[in-house]
Parts: sequence; C-alpha cells; structure tokens
Amino acid sequence: MSTLDPWGYEPQKKDMHVNGRSDFIQPILFRYPPGHAQAGEPWTPPAGTTAYFLIGVLDGTEQRYNAVISGDSAMVRIESEVADLIPARAPQRFYVSLPGTPNSNEYMLTKGKVVRHD
Repeated sequence: MSTLDPWGYEPQKKDMHVNGRSDFIQPILFRYPPGHAQAGEPWTPPAGTTAYFLIGVLDGTEQRYNAVISGDSAMVRIESEVADLIPARAPQRFYVSLPGTPNSNEYMLTKGKVVRHD
C-alpha cells in the first residue's frame, strides 16, 4: 500500500509495477505532510476530491485512471485487458485534485515510470 503525503513538496518517485495478464490494483493511504502539526496522521480529503493516475506523455494522448476515495484511503483498479496495453517505461503520475479552489488545486503526489512484469 502506498502512503502519500500531500502538498507543497516535490512529488515522491514511485514506479508503477504492472503484471501481465493481471488487474493493476493500487491501494493508497492519505497522510498529513511533514511539517504539519499532524504529520503522518490520516488525512481525509474533502467531499468532491478526485484522485487519478495519468499515464503517458502529457500531449493529449495520456490515459487517465480514476481512484475511488473512501475516507483517508483510495483505490485505483485497471482491468487486465487495459493494463496489458500500458507500455513499459511510460511516464506515470498520481494526482489529487481538491474541490472549490482555483484550478481545483491539482497536486502531483507521485511520479515515475511503468515497470512491466510480463
């Protein structure tokens, strides 16, 4: 399970590991960032928050895979038929977007590449 510390820091480097002929499932725990009075404690995003992976070069052809948020955690699931099409070494980023703020305050929490295990 990944633990993601939000806001104001360089995105963590985390590669996405995809196994051939298997669904990609990524559970995520949200935590307050270092320096916050509640650093490391669970953080529950406000209602209307979205979280998602963007995979591919950011040129309009990237693919978006949404997370389901529940309390202080989220889950991204990509069905095997789709995951099998994700190329090795493709850039990937995980974002959280908060509601009711300018530009939805889109934060990149992690970045890395796709590592395939076929």
